[in-house]
Amino acid sequence: METHRTIPTPIENISLDRLGSIIAARVSEMRAGLLQAEESYTVRLIQKGVDQCAKKVGEEAVEVVLEAVKRDKQKFIEEMAQLFYHQLVLMRMMGVSMADIEWQLGLVHSQMSGSDKSDMRGT
Repeated sequence: METHRTIPTPIENISLDRLGSIIAARVSEMRAGLLQAEESYTVRLIQKGVDQCAKKVGEEAVEVVLEAVKRDKQKFIEEMAQLFYHQLVLMRMMGVSMADIEWQLGLVHSQMSGSDKSDMRGT
């Protein structure tokens, strides 16, 4: 018998920019002594350091690949969300902004051949 999962409805959609702002706020609250590790997974992750956060990014990336191979769209989405979150935390820890990544994407795009550029634009 096939089981169906109930997928909860989010209170709000959160963009990657908004998530990055939330992470930045957690860091600020932590530095000001207003937020402790037991109150925030983000704070716990940051306190474990870059190596542990990078390991978590790798684990999430593997889970994304596994769900893609299984063709489980919902689990793939769930794992991608986790991967994006952990990448944003690691980026913050490394002092890398979305603007840095966007600049690099622009650089790569400018070095591509014409057909590759069309692929990147989705045309």
